[in-house]
Amino acid sequence: MTLSRLLIAIGLLVAVVASGQEPSGQKTTSSDAAGQVNDLDVRYIRIRLALSQLEVERVRQTNRRIPGTFTKTALEAIEQSAIIDAEEYKAVTQKGGQRIPLYIIAAQARAKATQQSLQRVLAINQQNPETIAPLEVERLRLTAELAAVGLEKARSVGPKNDAQFLQWQIDQLREELYQLHTRLAQFSRMN
Repeated sequence: MTLSRLLIAIGLLVAVVASGQEPSGQKTTSSDAAGQVNDLDVRYIRIRLALSQLEVERVRQTNRRIPGTFTKTALEAIEQSAIIDAEEYKAVTQKGGQRIPLYIIAAQARAKATQQSLQRVLAINQQNPETIAPLEVERLRLTAELAAVGLEKARSVGPKNDAQFLQWQIDQLREELYQLHTRLAQFSRMN
């Protein structure tokens, strides 16, 4: 997740607490009350997906013009964010209009993307042993496990229990801050 997306998430969380809205961030409308996908959700995710895909292309173009500007790890992190956005968009648009809270869709997409990253690295190491360092494989395994537990936790809390939901959101923000800190450290070592 980029710093701007994290700041937006923090702002939304503060706004939810201050306004007393549902934790899903959506005011209840007649279509929401019937369990339908809100058009605002679809538009929001579609624009976020376009932005993340544009960011991936921008990084690739920069690397073509000035090789090595972004490390492979940095590029993969940006690509993973785009994959998560694509999964969220797919989930919102293919559920037959049935409303699923965005935080669950995000948790599902994160779990799927981290598992795919782990499987890709395991396949690489199976073909060429120790191409990816064992510590990196373990980091990816734990990241995938954390995302899977995060999905379970997202499904177990609901907007009806504000305290549990807010704690889950805080836990998610803490994890995203940690990931940003790790990525920043990787960029710092690069320069």
